[in-house]
Amino acid sequence: MNRIVWTCAAVAVIGFTRGAVMADTAGDFEKLFGAEIRKAQATSSMRDDVELAASLLAGADLVGDRPALKVLIYEKAYELAVKDETGWPTAIKTIEHLMVVAPDREVEWREKLLTVCQTRYSHARGDERRPAGTALLKQLILVADSSLAMGQAAKAADLYRRAVALTGVLHSPGKNEIVAKLKAANARVALEQRIAVLRRQLETNLDDGKVRKTLIMLCLVELDSPAEAAKLIRDDVDQFLRTHVALATKPAEELTEDA
Repeated sequence: MNRIVWTCAAVAVIGFTRGAVMADTAGDFEKLFGAEIRKAQATSSMRDDVELAASLLAGADLVGDRPALKVLIYEKAYELAVKDETGWPTAIKTIEHLMVVAPDREVEWREKLLTVCQTRYSHARGDERRPAGTALLKQLILVADSSLAMGQAAKAADLYRRAVALTGVLHSPGKNEIVAKLKAANARVALEQRIAVLRRQLETNLDDGKVRKTLIMLCLVELDSPAEAAKLIRDDVDQFLRTHVALATKPAEELTEDA
């Protein structure tokens, strides 16, 4: 019995044992696929792993309305497929499915896709080089954008730098736009470093009103984080800042027109 047929048969068991056997996601997966995965991993050949990944991908659709189990199947399929270049197309397909089944973890899936794209580009030769590089460039920018939005400016800057370098290799358009994003990420890194220095100074002298006011303004205006600014407010902070930080922390619908 080939692996795809075996996987479909194994998943079909779910329809008959949903109540008795399917106790939890991890346990369900182990009952269905654990032995076969260990068998594939025990061999030195990557062929078994890649074949098993493809069969898991094919069988996942038979799980039905069990998203957590589907996610686990796709994750394991990815881990098996990414080990060898023959499995990279399967690895990419698993990530595409994961983005649909668990969109709340899109950043994580993008990271995995970036890993595959980087590996493919590193191994690409001849005519494969440009399409592999184009796919990598797209993922570098997407992950960098997400990282910057999540406050991971240093990581974003590193990814943008890689993207800028790649546009030069590929002679791709859009370099100026990426450079602009890199500058914004670098500015954010510098801002965060400045704030970190000021926080250390304030820890040394809590009564330094000048440092406290500077920190409040940076958090409020540059970081656009009224909540962080509010944490720095004390009774000795001037009334202007206390008033406006308090207003900034409120939802817009709770403010009067004048405010």
